[in-house]
Amino acid sequence: MESEIVTANRLIDGAVVYLTENDSWSETIADACLATSETKKIILLESAALALKNQKIVGPYAMTAEDSPLGPVPQSQRERIRAAGPTIQFGPQTHQLPHHFRGL
Repeated sequence: MESEIVTANRLIDGAVVYLTENDSWSETIADACLATSETKKIILLESAALALKNQKIVGPYAMTAEDSPLGPVPQSQRERIRAAGPTIQFGPQTHQLPHHFRGL
């Protein structure tokens, strides 16, 4: 089995979050619990299902990741982009956008 971590979006603000070893959710991928067995993956997904039921997160799923000295590293380009954070600015930063982009 490939190593996997569980990710989702936090319901209250949409932030990308990762399930940790102690069943909490972190915005930092380095905190993610790496499942190296099918049993551990199932346990993590059951924990995510409970968080979904309790309306803490949305869209949980397992993704392939490799272990590194700095923590899990996503294997897909999509997940590397999600882990890096938004590629555009939101909220108060929108005042920096050109006028014709505001309100979109």
